Amino acid sequence: MSVEVFFFSNGNTAVCRDNEQVPELQTSWLLMFVAFLEEHGVNPLEAKFNLPDRMVAKLFSIGDGQYNWSVEDRR
Repeated sequence: MSVEVFFFSNGNTAVCRDNEQVPELQTSWLLMFVAFLEEHGVNPLEAKFNLPDRMVAKLFSIGDGQYNWSVEDRR
């Protein structure tokens, strides 16, 4: 299966196959890394997430071990 993956500076992704988006393959790269940090014993709520466009993602808990974030300008 050949796909094209797009990483966005806001922490999201898009995945396309034959120029059509494939929603079931799209997930947040930022939240995937949050899960990776947790797997290695790091509390992601204590981490600072610097985004490629000089913005900062502020992580917060939404319950049941899940997270979301907001993007803030640090310029």
